[in-house]
Amino acid sequence: SRMLGDDGLADVLSTCTGLTAGAVASRILRAVERFAAEPASDDMAILAMRVPEPPLV
Repeated sequence: SRMLGDDGLADVLSTCTGLTAGAVASRILRAVERFAAEPASDDMAILAMRVPEPPLV
């Protein structure tokens, strides 16, 4: 079976600047669904976290 791969994921993530973690997860899920030749036959989990910028000192 085909996989989106690191490069495909990097392409998706490059369009996610400024989005919430939930919106990033949704965008990744849509990209995977578009890429797949057929619907997923197993569970899928996506973890997206917001990492706050360090405070300016």
